[in-house]
Amino acid sequence: MPTHTFTIARFTLLEAHRTRLPLLAMLVFAAVWGGSLFIHQIAVTESDRLQWSFYASAARLASVLMLALYITSSMVR
Repeated sequence: MPTHTFTIARFTLLEAHRTRLPLLAMLVFAAVWGGSLFIHQIAVTESDRLQWSFYASAARLASVLMLALYITSSMVR
């Protein structure tokens, strides 16, 4: 049973690498980090808390959207 699981995991990681998912994730999270730095600069009070809350919520949303995009593109192929 574990060999089937490892085979599926291997091909999933191989497809993610071929579709450049790690590069997309790094670019998206860099953009989210830049947005959180912008929020930090324009906040009047509690700028650190606002920065981290923006980053956390935007990173969660970006992760869900990237996962949905990856699954949809994998199913289409």
